[in-house]
Amino acid sequence: MNAQSEQCDEQSRTARAKRLPITTGRLVLRLPEPEDAKPFAGVANNMAIASQMSSLPHPYSEKNAESWIAATRANADPQKISLVITLKDGTIAGAASVRSNDNAEPEITYFLGQAHWGKGFATEAAQAIIDHVFSVADIERIIGRCGSTNSGSRRVLEKCGFQFSCTGMCNCGALNASVPSDDFVLERSVWVSLKRWGAA
Repeated sequence: MNAQSEQCDEQSRTARAKRLPITTGRLVLRLPEPEDAKPFAGVANNMAIASQMSSLPHPYSEKNAESWIAATRANADPQKISLVITLKDGTIAGAASVRSNDNAEPEITYFLGQAHWGKGFATEAAQAIIDHVFSVADIERIIGRCGSTNSGSRRVLEKCGFQFSCTGMCNCGALNASVPSDDFVLERSVWVSLKRWGAA
């Protein structure tokens, strides 16, 4: 990487940082810090979570968390962002990301620690990161995917305006297997309409 590329990456990281953290009614979404590794690993090290994710390893160690944090903090691409989800008191509750999938399309992923399920936090966090990415990145749509049996994640996507597109198979690293999945898409035009309706 040359000096000009490094300068551009640093400018992109600085511009991104100015828009963070994202604060919602009950949550804060922020870039992870090195000291988050231990508590984050404590939340992520759960087979009930990993079995519903494509690339979350299990067991999930503090070393895994350290690697994820370092990669996340080094990223300068506004179309690829990963944030920790915390409660207002600073407790780490999970993570939300938008990243490129196998088809080079931006795809949303999210998870919450099991202690925080059933409280609407996933929808709140997903809406926040969707708003952020559509606001800072020149993209026309975001992909969403969930396991066909994961009714909770499906409800989150639907509440965020995603529309069902097709069924398929996706890899689950923790299970070392392919599992049936439901694929969804949220077009920028739909997102804009939803934001206007919400403001009306």
